Amino acid sequence: MAGPTFAERVRQAVRGSGTPLIVGIDPAPEELPAQTASLAPADRARVYGLAAVEAARTGGATGVKVQAAFFEALGPEGLNVFAEVLRAARGMGLLTIADVKRSDVGHTAKAYARAYLGPEAPFRADAVTVTPYVGSDGVRPFLEAAARDGSGVLILVRTSNVGGNEVQQLIADDGARVFERVAALLPSWIRIAGVPPGTLGVVIGATQSADAARLRAALPDSVILAPGFGAQGGEAVALQALLDDRGGGLLVPVSRGISQACRDARDWRQALVEGVTETKRQLRVALPSS
Repeated sequence: MAGPTFAERVRQAVRGSGTPLIVGIDPAPEELPAQTASLAPADRARVYGLAAVEAARTGGATGVKVQAAFFEALGPEGLNVFAEVLRAARGMGLLTIADVKRSDVGHTAKAYARAYLGPEAPFRADAVTVTPYVGSDGVRPFLEAAARDGSGVLILVRTSNVGGNEVQQLIADDGARVFERVAALLPSWIRIAGVPPGTLGVVIGATQSADAARLRAALPDSVILAPGFGAQGGEAVALQALLDDRGGGLLVPVSRGISQACRDARDWRQALVEGVTETKRQLRVALPSS
């Protein structure tokens, strides 16, 4: 790879927009604007998804995180819309994250990577979310594919949901918790894949205040995607602890906190824009030094 790494691209994008805000696009039918109710399900997702992309651009967000599940649930038409939304966002110069939480081994992992990473990918994104629990051989194909064009792989380490504790808080043989062991393994996975360190990022919930500083210290150079700010109760103190030593390296996705602003609004498109700008303001308060 000759160009900038994913981490460098994130730093440039956040510097340009002035915010770590990533607009989450999760077109759950029950949360879509009431004015779109007469449309076919895939058309509703398309209208909302493209409006959310436009709101992200107009409101000055850094990018979008598109949650694949809501599009997959709509079948082939939904997958076409998923690809269309990602293309539209990339065309507007927004950073794109395909939130798919994939992983597998061997040829299957390589196929998943081809689906989302690289110029020929049908669902091309700047980064993809990946689960770590099949080990390095399930993650390596994603890292190798991402490194070729400066894309990123975001590994789930400490998720924002309460249920994540059922697995992530288990104690490993050495006395560390499972999420701590995963974080400790990641530098070796980078070396195994032979990719620049900036290729690999992590997902750490903004709800995990108690663990945030320790995880950032363990992963000083990684981009951190920190979901949970707003609707899930994520705290400013956690976000501050997740900043790197240069005051960056952080992306904050917000979905419901923005989409709920438009559900019952008369001018729902404008309400989306206002939701983006208000969330940017809240993040400036939470991260005054970023």
